[in-house]
Amino acid sequence: MRRKYVHRTETMAAVAGRVGMPGGTGTRPLRGLLLAGFLTLFFCKLAEDMVSHDQELYAFDATIGNSIRHYTSPPVTAIMKGFTIIGSAGSVSLMALGIIITLLILRRPLWEPLFLTAATTGSWFMEELLKWVFHRPRPGVDQLVHASGYSFPSGHSTVGMAFFGAVAFLLWTHLHQARLRLLTTGIFALLILCIGTSRIYLGVHYPSDVLAGFAVGGTWLTLCTMALGIASGNIKRPPDRAGGGG
Repeated sequence: MRRKYVHRTETMAAVAGRVGMPGGTGTRPLRGLLLAGFLTLFFCKLAEDMVSHDQELYAFDATIGNSIRHYTSPPVTAIMKGFTIIGSAGSVSLMALGIIITLLILRRPLWEPLFLTAATTGSWFMEELLKWVFHRPRPGVDQLVHASGYSFPSGHSTVGMAFFGAVAFLLWTHLHQARLRLLTTGIFALLILCIGTSRIYLGVHYPSDVLAGFAVGGTWLTLCTMALGIASGNIKRPPDRAGGGG
């Protein structure tokens, strides 16, 4: 049993290194640090412009927000409400719990449920803390759904990026066909984008809130992935197979 467990963890560490994910055993920590640094600087720029009431940021929010809400109609509203429900705290919590329980039942390496738990709960804590720090009111437009609390950054975008990004990473490490990996990653990326767009469409967030959420969630996901690589780095990585990676 122990040998089987170690083999599974070796496989995950090896795939993480091969695909070049930040922190993958290999390792490429510099790439992860650069990505996290870029996303952090991007968030700081958005926050600075928001706090200083930068006119360009407000013009950007108005232009993008009006463009998205221009297509308001009952069918589109129903679709957008569906994406918002998928990205809600309740839905993400249930999905995360279900996946974690499944991983434990399947006796997957302990890193996997811990990684998913850290990515999800950590991103939620960060967005709640940042909302409390910045106290940005929600947009003064007709809101198609009820939303309480502050606006910056978008919680749906933050947690959605971290949670669905973590799920996509776990799937990536277990899929062997390159096309299937890219298809799965693309589907999750589109889902994250749609969740963020739904918050703008429904009038409960500014576009800059959503972008800030993506930046925060992406930063936290990158750090969690790097931590995963470091944690599994003490396991000897099996050599790559010639011509493998498909």
